[in-house]
Amino acid sequence: MSILLTNDTEVHQLNLLYRGKDSPTDVLSFGQYTAPSDRVSLLSTDGLPLLLGDVVISVDTAIRQAQQHSLALADELALLAVHGTLHLLGYEDETEQGAAIMRLKEREILGVSLDPVEKL
Repeated sequence: MSILLTNDTEVHQLNLLYRGKDSPTDVLSFGQYTAPSDRVSLLSTDGLPLLLGDVVISVDTAIRQAQQHSLALADELALLAVHGTLHLLGYEDETEQGAAIMRLKEREILGVSLDPVEKL
C-alpha cells in the first residue's frame, strides 16, 4: 500500500478524473482489487502479502478538518489514513450502516474511546 500526502489541487484533479466529482476531498482510495462482500484478505493464495492499493490524502483539507475538530494534524492524518485503508479492505461508508461500521473500526484501530462525546 502507498500513501500520498498532497494538496487540494491534486486531490481535486484526481477526484474529478476518477470519480467525476468536481471538488477536493480529504482522502481517496484506489484499490488494486475489487473487494468481495466479505472484505479483502490480506494474503494472496500463495500466502504472500497483497498490495492493496493507494491512499491519497489532501493535507490542505486535513489541516482544516483538524482545526474544525480541535485535533492535532497528526491525529487527523492518522484518521484519514485508517479511513482510506479501510476502503481498500472493502469497507464502505455510502450507507448509514456502512458508515457506522467504519466509524467503529476507525476508533478501534486508533484506540479511541467509544464515548459519544469524543470528537472522532
